[in-house]
Amino acid sequence: MKKILSIITLGLALSACYPGNQENEFPDFDQQNVYFPIQSPVRTLILGEDYYDNSLDQEYRFNVGVAIGGLRENTKDWTADFQVENSLVDNLIFAEPEDDASDYTMFEALPASYYELGVTDQVTIPAGSFVGLIPVQLTDAFFEDPKAVEGRYVLPLKLTGTSADSVLSGLPASGVENPDLRLDSDWTVSPKNYTLFAVKYINELHGEYLRRGKTVVTDEATGNEIRTDVYRADYVVEDALVSASTSGRRTIVLNSMGKYVDATHQLAVEFPSSDAEGQMSLSLSSVEGSTPVEAVGTANVWVNDGDQWGGTPDNPTKRDVIYLNYTFMDNDGYINEVFDTLVYRNNGIDYEEFTISLMEE
Repeated sequence: MKKILSIITLGLALSACYPGNQENEFPDFDQQNVYFPIQSPVRTLILGEDYYDNSLDQEYRFNVGVAIGGLRENTKDWTADFQVENSLVDNLIFAEPEDDASDYTMFEALPASYYELGVTDQVTIPAGSFVGLIPVQLTDAFFEDPKAVEGRYVLPLKLTGTSADSVLSGLPASGVENPDLRLDSDWTVSPKNYTLFAVKYINELHGEYLRRGKTVVTDEATGNEIRTDVYRADYVVEDALVSASTSGRRTIVLNSMGKYVDATHQLAVEFPSSDAEGQMSLSLSSVEGSTPVEAVGTANVWVNDGDQWGGTPDNPTKRDVIYLNYTFMDNDGYINEVFDTLVYRNNGIDYEEFTISLMEE
């Protein structure tokens, strides 16, 4: 028995010394490099409420990240030097022409008066992190520019140096002289020493809405009611979906009027700079090229958490709501008075990158 116990004790002692029972330690790679993780992101600032923390957006701010690779663990601060390189936006195509008579729409460098950098020319990647942040503060001038809604402005940044071993500057293709950072065909290994950071925004009322309501159709000549169109599903979530698109800092365009959803039935909605106790009065107008509208009374309002859908029967989710009451003349010459309730569903914003395409000189 003593012999058996001695063998077990020896086995336990040996197993405790076996390297497999100790925490593995891996060395860092031979080189540490800094780079921009994404070369052509599209950053959308969400000025209204969101499911995630968007407090930076509401302060007109965002960050551009610079990363470091080649480390298992970062135990020290690193620096990366950068500069604004507006030439990277030269010949950068935003949209192809719609027809032979149209011109290309081009990206533009974000004007200097539209932003301020939180750090001038150097960013720190702090110990304990693999990313350093370049803070950007947008000015009011950005939001007053109609192009800012489209995402046509780009903040072009280029890394110029680092306290790490190197910047990931790519490897040019054989025989290519003066390679363009933006052209994949010029490179065997694509450079990651630059980013074309496109930025745009959506305002507080932008989003997808579930619409219910009715339209009373009247003959203007006789004053007789022709019919009443009612559109309402049994459940809010099954109501028709309409879009409210940002057209300016405090304006949206709805893609419907009553039961009509087409290019000639669009409604412009303007809202004030602040609301009183979770409610805002709305101003309605016609979109150029669309059917004229006329607001009725003061019934056009936005209400914070004014309706609900989703959640549970005992704890339904509160949603913002838009109430609309207006008239327009349809193609048959009848007056349509619309009574609509639009319940907010979501903002429709997804992660975006754009494809880099250059116009030949």
